[in-house]
Amino acid sequence: MLDTVPALDQARLEAYSMHLDDIDVSKPELYRANVMWPYFERLRKEDPVHFCPQSRVGAYWSVTRYKDIMHVETNHSVFSS
Repeated sequence: MLDTVPALDQARLEAYSMHLDDIDVSKPELYRANVMWPYFERLRKEDPVHFCPQSRVGAYWSVTRYKDIMHVETNHSVFSS
């Protein structure tokens, strides 16, 4: 557990220093290292419905706040994947 603290600190620095448009939470290395949390934290604060136009999985939307997620998940006639 203590080994992840410096990695999380580094991830937080990176997440908050990069341009919002460059955040791509589909990167597997974020999850392998368990350092995705600062990226989601920043998205929830500054861009809760975030569009990533280009990634290894293609373009996608990240919905990061609970109420927004529930709205999307329960309105199938409006939202689809």
